[in-house]
Parts: sequence; C-alpha cells; structure tokens
Amino acid sequence: MLNRWGKFVEGAFEWAPVNFVTPEGRTICNFYRKEKYLRQYGYLPVETTPCPNYDYELQEAVEIYRQEGDKIIQEWEIRPLEGGENAAD
Repeated sequence: MLNRWGKFVEGAFEWAPVNFVTPEGRTICNFYRKEKYLRQYGYLPVETTPCPNYDYELQEAVEIYRQEGDKIIQEWEIRPLEGGENAAD
C-alpha cells in the first residue's frame, strides 16, 4: 500500500508534494517517498479511510483531516448538496 504523508499549513491540510524545494533552495525529487526528509520537514503519515456510501444526487462526501499524536487521520463528513432538495431556503 502506498504510504501517504501530509501536514497542516496555517490550519489547512496539504499532501506531501512529489518534489520539494527546501528553504535553502535545494530540490528533493521523489520527496513523498523519503521518510527521513518527510519527517524532517514536518510531514506525518496519513491514515486514509474508504469513502462511506452516500446518495451522490443529494449529498457530497467531504474529506476531513485531524492530527492524532504522530499521524493524521482522514475522516469523512456527508453533507447535503447546496441547491439540492434538502438545502435550506
């Protein structure tokens, strides 16, 4: 299984990039595969979860991320579609 890494930047979740430019201007190719550098630059492993079943005509599945210890957990929130039958007037 593919290891996935990410981190929070100013409160927003970001996946680890394929290539990374360090603050010193050095490019690290295939950065997302190098655990040593990922950890050095603050990235954490992401525990992904399958998307739950939902009514895609009336709802949307939104990914939510939270940090728990030394990893990030992906969760899902099912929301009504804006402008759909269940939307508030």
